[in-house]
Amino acid sequence: MSQNHLSVIYISPQFPSPRHGFELVELEELATRVRLHIVSLRKPSRAAWDWMTNRLSCRPGRDHTSLGPGKVITGAPALALKAFAGRDGGDLLRTAFRLDLKGGLKTAIGLMAGSYVGKVATACGADIIHADFASAPTTVAMSASQQSGIPFSFCGHAFDIFSTKPAGKASEPVLKEKARLAKAVFAANSSVLSRLQGLGTDKAKLFLKRNGVRGALRPPLASRGQDPFRVVGLGGLVEKKGFDILIEAVARVSNQGREVELVIYGEGPERALLEQLGQRRGMAVKLPGAYRHSDVDQILDSASVVVLPSRILRDKDSDGVPTVFLEALRCGVPIIGADVGSVGDIIRDGKTGWLVKSDSVDDLVRALVECMSDYPRACELCKQGQELLMTDFMAANSADVMVRAWTQMLDAR
Repeated sequence: MSQNHLSVIYISPQFPSPRHGFELVELEELATRVRLHIVSLRKPSRAAWDWMTNRLSCRPGRDHTSLGPGKVITGAPALALKAFAGRDGGDLLRTAFRLDLKGGLKTAIGLMAGSYVGKVATACGADIIHADFASAPTTVAMSASQQSGIPFSFCGHAFDIFSTKPAGKASEPVLKEKARLAKAVFAANSSVLSRLQGLGTDKAKLFLKRNGVRGALRPPLASRGQDPFRVVGLGGLVEKKGFDILIEAVARVSNQGREVELVIYGEGPERALLEQLGQRRGMAVKLPGAYRHSDVDQILDSASVVVLPSRILRDKDSDGVPTVFLEALRCGVPIIGADVGSVGDIIRDGKTGWLVKSDSVDDLVRALVECMSDYPRACELCKQGQELLMTDFMAANSADVMVRAWTQMLDAR
């Protein structure tokens, strides 16, 4: 089948979400290749739509809304209650608890939503049902596939594969079942790929599909290294991002006599904690709040270095390959990150940036001082990072992997 004729139902946990900027980039690229119909399992907030601005021509709505050549369907679980109230409701509930006794109710909601989405997929004439994230979206996709007979695929990222939180990954038996029934399984990074291989997923249908970026590369500029040296962080203000470590490290560097500014863009539950930590360390941490995806280039234009000292949480949740590093390299900004998840896929220590020990203020201070004291070298590392970006982390390459896999799926039937 020609890719130009492919019709794809794309299931997102919440579209759009400022925390999932990579998903928006992926959809932009896929929309140039296939006909998209997007399902959002939760109704997006007004702030999310404002953040997305005009990247895609969307408007919010309960049911079908326009998205360029496709559609957005929101509130699927609520609409799916009709399916549960019908004759199949009892079967859905029994199936849910058989698959996952501990998370049976959550699984049941996903199966109900899938019953509804399956009908939508049939009405849209979809060829493929694809779920972004291996957790609830894939439960919906699996159920929708059974309802409609349309094959499904899914992509695993990090939280949905490794976290032990109830809202995170499915139990191992459910993940294995999803991988067995899916016609194609995508891994967004090397850690997820290894995990899915370890679960016995058929290698013939397992694909490494990295998150990517769009747009032209911009050269690193030595002038960015002048005082005031601007350290920038972008991401949710949550424990996983390690911004408390960043504040501690920048405070120490400032005490060494360099003029350093710290700006952390994003919003989240740790805002007050980070403000208090900055006050205790005697430094003014700038927290401008949430930002639009369309603002990223302007934000990065003012950065000397982008730092994200992520950590692995007690529930095993961690970052995969944060999109902020990809965007920073695209814009010619050096990067520093912690050695967790699959960050090492993009930051090769001493080659494309600095890879520091997680939760180590001392190691982060060392990296910051090295970056500041030899900024021409930092620019050279950035250039090498851009070469890696072009090879492995462009959205066009990822979209090509997905479309080829889907075409193979249909041709093999």
